Order: sequence, then C-alpha cells, then structure tokens
Amino acid sequence: MEVIKIAGARVRRHQYTLGSENTFPTKRGIKSSSNTTEINPEHIRKTNETRNILRTSRIFPRDTCSDTNLDIARGTPAVGQVIEQIVRVVAGVYLATSLLPYGTEYAVAGLAGGTVLGEIAGLGVLVLVYASKRKQPQLAKISFSDGTSSTVSILGHIFAFAIPVSLSRLINSLLLTLQAILIPLRLQTAGYSLRQATEIYGQFSGIALALLGLPTIITFSLAITLVPATSEALSKNNIPLLKLRSKKALQVSLIIGLPAAIVFYLLPNQLCQIIFDTPQAGNPLKILSLGCIFLYLSQTSSGILQGLGKVGITLRNSIVGAISNIVFVYLLTAVPTYGIRGTAIAMNIGWAVIAVLNLYSVSFLTGVSFGWRDFLIIPLLGSILMGSIIYLAFRVLWSWTANVILTTLGSLAAGGAAYLAYLFISGTIGKDDLTRIPGMGYFFNSIS
Repeated sequence: MEVIKIAGARVRRHQYTLGSENTFPTKRGIKSSSNTTEINPEHIRKTNETRNILRTSRIFPRDTCSDTNLDIARGTPAVGQVIEQIVRVVAGVYLATSLLPYGTEYAVAGLAGGTVLGEIAGLGVLVLVYASKRKQPQLAKISFSDGTSSTVSILGHIFAFAIPVSLSRLINSLLLTLQAILIPLRLQTAGYSLRQATEIYGQFSGIALALLGLPTIITFSLAITLVPATSEALSKNNIPLLKLRSKKALQVSLIIGLPAAIVFYLLPNQLCQIIFDTPQAGNPLKILSLGCIFLYLSQTSSGILQGLGKVGITLRNSIVGAISNIVFVYLLTAVPTYGIRGTAIAMNIGWAVIAVLNLYSVSFLTGVSFGWRDFLIIPLLGSILMGSIIYLAFRVLWSWTANVILTTLGSLAAGGAAYLAYLFISGTIGKDDLTRIPGMGYFFNSIS
C-alpha cells in the first residue's frame, strides 16, 4: 500500500526532462512557454535560498501526461484508505466475535485477520484503478527523464522513492515493539511489580498516546496531501508556490497543535476520566502535552520532504529520533522519581529531535523562512488566551455544577470559541479559508 500511494507523486515528478545547468527561477518566478523557459541567471547569483532544490529539479515541462487523469488519480489513495478502514473494522469485529467462543487468542487472531483483509481490500482498489487507466493514451506516454518507459524501469523509479518511506514506517513499528518490551522492564527496575508495570504501560500507550494522537487526524492527512502538492510545485519549478504550500502547511500544524497541547496540559485527568474512566492516565498525558507539538510538526515536515523527493533525509531523521527515544526511555523510565513520566519525557525528546531535523532540512532545501510572528507568536498568544478562558470557565462551571462532564465540555466550548474568534481577529484565517472546508463551502459562500 505504501509503495502505491506515493507512486503518483513519483511519476508526476519524473514526467519531465532535465534542463540545463543554467535553468533557474527568475526573481518573480518561472517564465515559461510550452517548450522553453526564460531564466534570470543574474538573480540566482544574488540569492542561495533555492540552490539545493535546483540541483535536482532543473526541468522543462514535457507533454507526457494529462492533468485530468492525474487529478482523478489523486483521489484514488483516499478511496483506497476508506475502503481499507471499513473492511478492517467490519471484518475484524466479525471475526473476533465469531472466534471468541474458541478462546481469547482466537479472537485476537480474528482482529489481526481483519487488518490483513483491510490491507488487501485497499490494495485491490488501487490495482483496479491502475488496471483501468493504464491503457489510456495519455498514461501510455509516460516516460522518465532518462528516456525509459518500460514497466521495469518505471517500477524501479517508484521503488527507489518508496522503499525509504516504507523503511521509515518499519522503523516506527520496530520502535513501538521495543517500547512495549523495554518500558515495562524499566518500570520494574524502578520498583513496580510486573502487574503494575504492565497496567501503567497499558494506560500510557492505550489512553495517553491515543488521546495525544487525535490532532494527528489533521496533521497526518495534511502530510499525505503534501506529497503530491509539493511534488507538483517542484515539478513545475514553481518555487514561490512550493514555499507557500510548505509554509501554510506548517502554520496549520501549529494552529491545530498548540491549542491541543494547552487542552491536554490543563485537562488531562478530566479527559481520561470522561473518555476512558481512567483518570490516572492523565499524569503521563500532561507530560506528553509539553512535546506533542513536535509530533505534529514532524508529520507535516515529513510530508514536505517526501514531496521534494528527499525520502533519504526523512529516513535518516527518523532513525536519529528513534535512537534518541530508546536511549532516554532506558535512562529515565528506571528512575523511581520519574517512572512513566520519564517515558513521556523520552517520547518528547524523540519527537523534538525529528521535528528540528526535518524543519532544518525543509528550510535549507526550500528557503522557507520561519518568521516568529506567523509561526509562533500568533498561534501561541491565541493558545494562551484559550487556555486562560478554559481555566476560568472550568472553575466557574465546577462551582455551579460539580459535574466533570458538563464542566469539561463547557470550558472546552468557551475556550474553542475564543480561539476561533482570535484567529479571525488576527487575520490568521478568513472566509476564504472556511470555504475550503469540505461540505461547508456553499454555506460560507452564501454569507455576504
């Protein structure tokens, strides 16, 4: 699945022929006709902000593929993922329920079987779409910059891009496995019994990390979308568009991530009690909230780097972050005064390492400047305002109702409304941004 999902972006980047060493963006962007590109060599000597991208993207467009077919193909991975999730859940629940009378181990195997069936279904959707499109004249003309167009050569280009991405996912899976083994062992070293260590780790991974992952619904989706979007801008040598998309994506991650961190920090026990009836899981969640913004930024920046074709950099940064995580998990979890909170600190360190390395690479490759006002001050001030209102509203509502559900939901509603109002007043978002929300465009367009 991972290989096929990024194939479209890989083909799009390589459906162009390489230009000469003298092809650079002009001061106001690329000026091009159907077969030629005007350049401004004088300007490139005055700036070095795009020098690294240009080494791998000096290109002239060539009419090798229809944009209409590419637009249709962009939605195919999303459809495949939806089908995959539906089959996974339905088949997993059915198999687990059917096999439960034979024992718990058979029920667990049924859940695993549902996952396998979901992956097969998602892959099947992509294969069927490819089979239906492969004989179209526009797609039949696809060739790479080296002049090759055979199936073997095309697959070679795709796998050269996809294998490092798959290795990054493999590293994440190995990291989770090592954590599942190492954390309970180090908790026992800190003085907990085997049962206590297993229970604490279950609360940490199944509750705290699960809640922390809710905003990744947006940031992970954004990262997937950025791969073809960034690749398209790069393939057209449209450096201003490349910078704009990268900057906007990172801003969205901060706009979503910072208030989420504030909520997890202020109401960790309440959220864990309402959703999971396990308020003690809020202790590591509060620590994780201090570094979760790095998790969200690392996902978005990884999508940008993959769109640029720098999958090797993403793999390297993931390895460095994973090593940092394991080292600090080993050192901090065994400290009796830290325990599972030391594990949370180690997770934050690992995310921070990946995010910093990714952001440095994005800035170095694209020339995107991270201004303090747009990237930090505006979202941070709004998050502080939201946090203050949540804190005050919680105290007032608790004194009136003494109901944790009503108090938590009411304070979140008040803080969320204040944050949205702040974003409008500060000009961070506007009506145009709201019209882009799926299913809401017509409503906001009707408002004069």
